[in-house]
Amino acid sequence: KEDDKGQIWILFNNFLSSYYGIYVLNTKRNILLQLSARDMECTRLYGLMPDNNEKMWIGTDSGVRIIDVNKNLIKSFTVKQGLSAKRASNFLQDEEKQIWITTINGLDIINAKQGTITYLKKENGLASDSSRQIKEDMGKRIWISHRHELSVIDRQAGTVTTLDLATMNLKPTGNQDWLDI
Repeated sequence: KEDDKGQIWILFNNFLSSYYGIYVLNTKRNILLQLSARDMECTRLYGLMPDNNEKMWIGTDSGVRIIDVNKNLIKSFTVKQGLSAKRASNFLQDEEKQIWITTINGLDIINAKQGTITYLKKENGLASDSSRQIKEDMGKRIWISHRHELSVIDRQAGTVTTLDLATMNLKPTGNQDWLDI
């Protein structure tokens, strides 16, 4: 992912590799920096997203790390601060600047302007509590992947639709997440 300063952020999430961690390539200064999981006080890294405020959001096995690119600060957002689960995977920032976070306990939506967090789970219409990937399509629908299902949130219509891959003649290969919109 590329941030607003033109730096390229690369996540290597194979913890068996000696390259495991996050690398930040500053193409203007030709510098490559590494942030290890230890630097972020976690053991696993899952996803990253630059937001509109020059911060990088990183999903880990112990919550979310938010790196302020300008101040070189790392903040933690965990269950103690309101995250629904210890593990956070991926992120989306919508046009209202809300941050959507996939977790193993549903979907967390942070509205920083109002200082609120909304939680969506299976009981709210998601296909599963365990959410993995998240993307927004050109119609502003939010797509969430689960293990063998998809949830589609249409905010304009106020609906949540679930798609079961087992009934659609689509078969994912292995245990891989494959949502790419």
